[in-house]
Amino acid sequence: MNMPTQIGKTVYLTVKEAVDLMGCTDAWIRMLCREGRLEGAIRHGQRSWLIPLAAAKAARQNLTSRSLGKKADS
Repeated sequence: MNMPTQIGKTVYLTVKEAVDLMGCTDAWIRMLCREGRLEGAIRHGQRSWLIPLAAAKAARQNLTSRSLGKKADS
């Protein structure tokens, strides 16, 4: 895994890093970014996103069986 990117005081993850953390697909994460459901996610280039670590952790707690396969008990 690459080192997360820090901009100011915020630590950002790439989509791949967010996939590893959240345990869902990259398509699901990109959809959450496009819809503004990952607070603070920013475009990085035309196709890439940077997702705040805190937003990814918060979203992980709310994943449904549809996005995760089965909801984690953590």
